Amino acid sequence: AAIIPATILLGRFFCGWMCAFGTLRDLFYLASSRIFKTKFRIGPNADEVLKKVKYLILAFLVIAGWTLGLGTFSAASPWNVFGLIATAGSSPHFGYVISSLTPGCVIFLFIVLGSFFVERFFCRYLCPLGAVFAIVS
Repeated sequence: AAIIPATILLGRFFCGWMCAFGTLRDLFYLASSRIFKTKFRIGPNADEVLKKVKYLILAFLVIAGWTLGLGTFSAASPWNVFGLIATAGSSPHFGYVISSLTPGCVIFLFIVLGSFFVERFFCRYLCPLGAVFAIVS
């Protein structure tokens, strides 16, 4: 509840200053830019189309969450996978993550792969919270 008023006042500060998921993807992109020594680019037409995908994802999640319940897609959440792998103070539970959150693992790996090639791939094209913050700001 505090993030929405802060977004109204400060813009999309959450994405740049608080999203640990975004920090991880930035590290992957930094590593890949040093390995490949080039920046991959998405064409402007494809970029415009892909930027609309996050709004479709947001609409789908709102409608599905409203009609099916919020826990319906928890196994497909890349945030759950990231949270269980990056939990501070404990060793990652890779067996549980892979066996119980298989769809989320696949989505998480897709996001990581995209992050190697496109800066802020998830933030630009897939993040439903980014869509909310864009609408609010």
